[in-house]
Amino acid sequence: MNEVMTWAEIEAAFDGEWVLIENPETTPVLEIVRGKVVFHGRDKSLVQKKMKELQLTRSAFLFVGEHPDDVAYLL
Repeated sequence: MNEVMTWAEIEAAFDGEWVLIENPETTPVLEIVRGKVVFHGRDKSLVQKKMKELQLTRSAFLFVGEHPDDVAYLL
């Protein structure tokens, strides 16, 4: 996982998983265009643990795929 991937490539490779992206390139409204996936997995807590361990200067942490209808999000 040392290569920079486009968002479309990330979606195709990690559907249904949480991803940690180092140095993401974003649009002005912060949509991810591309970046390097440094860790991923289905268990959110493991990805969060890795995020704390790596202490990246600039990163994005998000779920790839469809979110269930019965989930609420706080921003």
